[in-house]
Amino acid sequence: MTHFQACAALWALLAAAPALAQVYKCEQAGKVSYSDSPCPGAGAASRPLPLKVDASPTLGESSDVRVRHYDVNGLTHQEVVRSIAARGPKGFHALATWKPSYQFWSTREGSQCRVSRVQLHLEADILMPRWVDAARAPAELVRRWDRHYAALMLHEQGHIQHGREFGVIARKAIMGLPPVPCEEIQARVQRLFAELSRDYGDRDADYDRRTNHGQTQGAVF
Repeated sequence: MTHFQACAALWALLAAAPALAQVYKCEQAGKVSYSDSPCPGAGAASRPLPLKVDASPTLGESSDVRVRHYDVNGLTHQEVVRSIAARGPKGFHALATWKPSYQFWSTREGSQCRVSRVQLHLEADILMPRWVDAARAPAELVRRWDRHYAALMLHEQGHIQHGREFGVIARKAIMGLPPVPCEEIQARVQRLFAELSRDYGDRDADYDRRTNHGQTQGAVF
């Protein structure tokens, strides 16, 4: 399978798969976090959110995911590894980042206001390696690279999925706010969004620990 074919097959798989994830809300020692598995450790209160989160884009969520590449060189395994070490992002082979933003609308109910609509938007970026010497390299090394690239992309897509999950959770939480005095509603929404962002912040780090930065998913070159 060529590098292009491996990428195309992976994208087709991701596009066809249902974007469902069970998300658990964890509370321990006054700290709230989210995970896709029950919280470990004694004294941890763990509960699944009421429904599995469908993190596919809906009318209330949108996303822009950009995939960029940095070039790596070499004709041997050792040369390619050295090139990645010199040029890879933050010491990794690939890197995914995401940043959510929101807009909301409210309706007046007497002297109070209630959130009537929320729009979440996700800006996401995936930085991947591009092996520019692959056409001149041994076929077995190219096949090894293709497997590595596909597994890397799968791992980084997992990070982006967290951003989509966050959008679903944040939108539901903001829509669930009770009516408040109209002059307070903007500050209340901002505070809730900041709290959710903080609590969800460890999700990516936990994912990297469990997968050893994608190695358990096959991202080994």
